[in-house]
Amino acid sequence: MRSPLGVIGLVLLLVNIVGAVGYEVIAPYPYAEIHPRDILHEPSQEYPFGTDNLGRDTLSRVIYGARISLGVMTISTGLALVVGVPVGLISGYMGPLADALIMRIIDAWLAFPALILALAIVAILGPGLFNTMIAVAIVNMPRTARLVRGEVLRLREQEYVTAARALGASKRRILLRHIYPGTLGSTIVFASLLASQAIITESSLSFLGLGAQPPEPSWGSMIAMGTRYWNHAWWLSFFPGLAIFLTVFALSFVGDALRDALDVRLGHN
Repeated sequence: MRSPLGVIGLVLLLVNIVGAVGYEVIAPYPYAEIHPRDILHEPSQEYPFGTDNLGRDTLSRVIYGARISLGVMTISTGLALVVGVPVGLISGYMGPLADALIMRIIDAWLAFPALILALAIVAILGPGLFNTMIAVAIVNMPRTARLVRGEVLRLREQEYVTAARALGASKRRILLRHIYPGTLGSTIVFASLLASQAIITESSLSFLGLGAQPPEPSWGSMIAMGTRYWNHAWWLSFFPGLAIFLTVFALSFVGDALRDALDVRLGHN
């Protein structure tokens, strides 16, 4: 809370969360409701964000899109952490053989560009919101594992870990009671980065027609549809693009504030 940018980011995230949770109350119209007389209506008092090519209210669709983006962000990031953190702990502490084996698999995993890998996974599983969540989680798992492994390699040489080892503590106890808590700060900060990447990846897949399927609106699919009418209906792409921009920056601001609050080394400086 001492970081002004962190407060701004938190407020923007809360606005997104309130919109996603309270869509039925906040949205002026149902996201799929068609107004034939108001097709491609420019922003006005009745339609603050204008309407699309079918006369659907863009504001209502942007609000609903927050539900999709935040849902993908939460579930995919959670899955990446649930799998990546234990793998990183094992790789960093269980000896050179396990570390070499796991790191070679992760290196091969990371050799694929994130978006290309996500596209391949969705192409195999089929388009849809659930498969998008799985694809984003799979893309982010090795990054999480590598981060945690690096923290474990640093922490296992600390004096308190050496003392616990000298006192006869088991590997499991040392890992869970002495090393794992030390990785939480970096993991929490990294989770904010994963969350922003998840939103961008989901929007990219939806832009290509592989994410949420019509009539459900996602920010990426709204931008894709708006590109057809950019010359005379700029609002169709502008407002969902602005929503992505603000949400990603909000997560970045919150991540920086968390880093400052949780990084003991910065606190000492």
